[in-house]
Amino acid sequence: MKKLIVFAAIAVAAMGAFALESANTVGYVSTPVAANTWQINGCQFQNVGDDEMDLQDLVVGFASTSVEYGDGNAFKATAPCIQIQNRDANGNLTAGNKFYYYLADAATDAAGTQVKPGWADEMGYYVGDGCYVGAVKIAPGTAVWFKDTQAAAPNAQTAGEVVGEATASAIKANAGNWSLTANPFPVAFDLNSAKITWTGLDTTVEYGDGNAFKNTAPTIQIQNRDAQGNLTAGNKFYYYLADAATDAAGNNVKPGWADEMGYYVGDDAYVPAATVGAGLGFWFLNRNNDVTISFQK
Repeated sequence: MKKLIVFAAIAVAAMGAFALESANTVGYVSTPVAANTWQINGCQFQNVGDDEMDLQDLVVGFASTSVEYGDGNAFKATAPCIQIQNRDANGNLTAGNKFYYYLADAATDAAGTQVKPGWADEMGYYVGDGCYVGAVKIAPGTAVWFKDTQAAAPNAQTAGEVVGEATASAIKANAGNWSLTANPFPVAFDLNSAKITWTGLDTTVEYGDGNAFKNTAPTIQIQNRDAQGNLTAGNKFYYYLADAATDAAGNNVKPGWADEMGYYVGDDAYVPAATVGAGLGFWFLNRNNDVTISFQK
């Protein structure tokens, strides 16, 4: 029997830690939405009986569901939008992004005589099996840009089945490229958690003097949110250092993710832990090697 679990966008770590141990867990995660603002959402579920998530199920519950195709490209300025980085068959980043728009009248046939509501490509065609344009599938551990033009509904939701394996990897992060990345599991996580393995990460960069490390160290960029999970202005940057400081004077150091001042981010350190909430994603950059980020439940 499947167990239904609700994962909020904030304050979820304690509950998620034991809830995910159950087999065949299904549930949903809810994230606050700001009007007409791009936010990074993570794909942290798969469709029941599948190992990926259909685009049509990736983000639901948002406000703007009445935009129609109309004539020309006017809908691109008013319809909810999902932006996904292009990748090849091996999961490597390629140039550009794909854009999808939520339309009340997405066309399911070539002539556009049959329509239904849902996510459509840039030509207004519904993306789904049995339609003129085939389904788009997204692997857990992928992150996407999402924007709604209204804020009448406070949250967007994703629902599905939790990945069954005890350990799962985020989408591949290619060297020298910013990758939109997410935890494959629907729980919040701290950057320096022992449950995360960063295979291929450059771990040799040291703080040094000044800000030179910001141009050489692996980097994570996270959108700012308040205590309720609402987007606020700006982003936070974190850097992996071989000698991140754990005390105010910098006399004690250890390897790990650090803030922009070079302080280790962790509950036992001078600077508190840096957390990515459930349902959310982040930007990641490693300059010299491809990286696989593996998460444990």
